[in-house]
Amino acid sequence: MKIRYLSIIFTVMIVLLTAMIYWVVDQSDYQAADLPTINKAYTQVIKKLEAGASIGSLENESHCKILLTSEDDYATRMYEALGDGDILLDYTNGNTLLGKIIFNEIAGKYDSLKKEMERMICYLGILMLVAINVVLLLIYQYYIKPFQKLKSFAADIAKGNLDHRLEITKDSYFGAFTESFDIMREELRKAREAEYRANTSKKELVASLSHDMKTPISTIKVTCEVLMMKETDQGRKEKIDIIAQKANMIDTLIDNMFHATLEELQILKVEPKEELSDIIEPMFKE
Repeated sequence: MKIRYLSIIFTVMIVLLTAMIYWVVDQSDYQAADLPTINKAYTQVIKKLEAGASIGSLENESHCKILLTSEDDYATRMYEALGDGDILLDYTNGNTLLGKIIFNEIAGKYDSLKKEMERMICYLGILMLVAINVVLLLIYQYYIKPFQKLKSFAADIAKGNLDHRLEITKDSYFGAFTESFDIMREELRKAREAEYRANTSKKELVASLSHDMKTPISTIKVTCEVLMMKETDQGRKEKIDIIAQKANMIDTLIDNMFHATLEELQILKVEPKEELSDIIEPMFKE
């Protein structure tokens, strides 16, 4: 799997996970309460109300709201407090309900904590997203990219391009591994050059021998022509003609081998030099 596909998959997973956790936290409501503290505060408020303390002073002192049934908006304010997640306790006198005592301090702290948690979840999601992409980038840089270079290098070797050097990085974990591949390329190049020189030498030798063999064959052919002109016996002439035919066959084979070798070599070395015409007479005598 390609590294960019992994990056996309991890990104989607982290975004979905972060969104799900954020939604769960956002939809949660405050349920647990510090009951001993609330009961204690509630008892003190009731005692002070029975002692004749004013409602305003008690609300400021105990951080609560005192809602009386005699107020016109009693029902509305009570439902608003329930919707806000406040804690409502009955304020009674015997069996008569006089109102509600509302404690909202703890719920307010919970709302603040919930917002802080939501913010931290967002930060954590972004941090995880950045961290995973950085890790994937490092994996690509130090592990996957060197292998991609080796793949391209192997393709060049397969095509016969042995002059392409493999780049070696000092801080790479595959430095020695890469160097071994480059040494292999260099040895293959040297072996190919040696093989080429050996094949060229063999072809040059064949071409040289083919050229040298033409001289004695030509001598045989010329000798046969001279004997045919001088010989009167028919039987001997037939034998001389057979020798001439075989000499022509050998000469044809030598020509074919010589020209084929020159075509493979794709070169024909000629070294002209000046010589005295006196060397022609010994050639005719031979």
